[in-house]
Amino acid sequence: MKYLGLIFLLLVGLKCSDALDEVASLEGELPAEAKTLYIPVEAPQGRAELVRSIGEEEFNRANRQIAEALFEMRGTMLSDANPAGIHATVKVLFDQHAGNPLLFKLEQNASNMMLRLLLRQDEGPGRAEMLAFHTKVLLRNRHSDSSVLAPALEALRGYWSDEKIKESATFAAAFCEAKLQRLEAASKNGMEKARLLHGTSEQIASYDDFATAARNGLERLYRLAQ
Repeated sequence: MKYLGLIFLLLVGLKCSDALDEVASLEGELPAEAKTLYIPVEAPQGRAELVRSIGEEEFNRANRQIAEALFEMRGTMLSDANPAGIHATVKVLFDQHAGNPLLFKLEQNASNMMLRLLLRQDEGPGRAEMLAFHTKVLLRNRHSDSSVLAPALEALRGYWSDEKIKESATFAAAFCEAKLQRLEAASKNGMEKARLLHGTSEQIASYDDFATAARNGLERLYRLAQ
């Protein structure tokens, strides 16, 4: 049953929506952090251009490898409640897939999930270092989930300098706002809202909930940037 739940998550992440209804009821067996909806991860140059540059066959092969890596990470989350152990697995996966043209997809999904996990934990050995590591990964990838980036930067106060927090928040706010504006424009132009999200979750169940969380996160980033 647990592995069927993992398969459900991977199907969502890879936009394979046909099987969702059959296994959605199994989602409750996973830790909350593994059920999080991620803002759809976009290739820096756009999916179509990426496929043209590497070929459809290579794109599909790379996508399968990323799916397997995410499956392994989520399996670790089921068997290891220690964030340090999950963090170690993630770092190994990043190294193993360093040459994958879709590494950005693995990095953003994994680091988003790790930050959500760490933000639910009390202070402990290595927590600040892990928060910093995964925040840097998301910033480097221009990851646009302000609902994760804002609290992560808030949690790094005292570990990062005030100036670094301010610069990071300013940097993040720019691409988080741009992404939110694109989604809102697409919605106003009649695009089906479900297609903008590519999935569901316990925390963010609808486009409107997502938009609210994104706006709130953006406001927090702006406050940090002041």
